[in-house]
Order: sequence, then structure tokens, then C-alpha cells
Amino acid sequence: MPIPDFQSIMLPLLILLSDKKERSNQEITSELAHSFELTDEEMNQLLPSGVQKIFVNRVAWAKAYLKRALLISSPKRGFSVITDRGLNVLKENPNKINIKYLERFPEILEFRKKSIVEPPAVAIDGPIEGKTPEEYIEYGFQSVLDDLSKELLQKIKECAPPFLERLS
Repeated sequence: MPIPDFQSIMLPLLILLSDKKERSNQEITSELAHSFELTDEEMNQLLPSGVQKIFVNRVAWAKAYLKRALLISSPKRGFSVITDRGLNVLKENPNKINIKYLERFPEILEFRKKSIVEPPAVAIDGPIEGKTPEEYIEYGFQSVLDDLSKELLQKIKECAPPFLERLS
């Protein structure tokens, strides 16, 4: 199974917290990975920067949106718990929770007004829907680097041999 996008993580995350227990970020990530049946290889896939794991990043973004909508809270650093609003949402038995669903809450509308993230202007191989803002930036940056590398290589190939000899 491919790594789910951050919006697909929202409902399973809220359901995971429905028992009202505080859970650590590590526990949440581990339990969600298990429920999505992610392999070790998928769990270890990194963002293009090579710094953060994709799934960990997507769980963090799902948590951020749920927190902004006041469906979950952080009673202490690195821990999350469901709120009464989150429990009420689960009582509605939604078949999915995504940004569009969360826009029913004024806190999300206010947050989105302040931080609209547009898709990158550069072309990215593969679908960009469901990517986190960090992924937009990293994939866009990688695309620019790839284009620059190709352009530079082409310019070098067009150079006369004496120029190339001076480079070495």
C-alpha cells in the first residue's frame, strides 16, 4: 500500500484517539503505520531533503489540521488527545475527514486565510494532490535542481574542447 496522504490520515488518527487517552507522537505514528499496513521500507522513505520520514511528516500535518479545527489538543509537548468537538465529529460517523470537511469550523477558515499554500509553479513528476506544504517545497526545489543540472550539462557539452581542457 502506498503511503497515505495527510488528509487520509485525519479520520484514522481521530478514531485512534477516540478512547480519550493521551498518546505520544511516536505511539500515534506507530499505531497508524500498523493500521495502514505500511512496510518498513515505506516507513523509512524520506522527503527529498533526506531529513524527515514522509509518513512522520504526513502524520504531523494531519495532527496540525485536526488541532487547528480543535478536534484534538496537545496537553503537553509531543502528546495528543481528542477534544469534545472531536468526539462529536466522530458521533456524526463521517466516511472521511479532509480539509474540505474541516472548513465547517471557523478556526480552519481563519487558519487557511493566513497560510494558503499554492501548488508549486514548477512541474513535479507524479501527483501532488495530498502532499504537505514541506513536500511541495522539497519536490519543487528538487525539480529546479534537476532542470538546472540538465541545462548545465547541455552547456558543457556545447563547449569547445580547449575550454573543457582548461576546466580539468
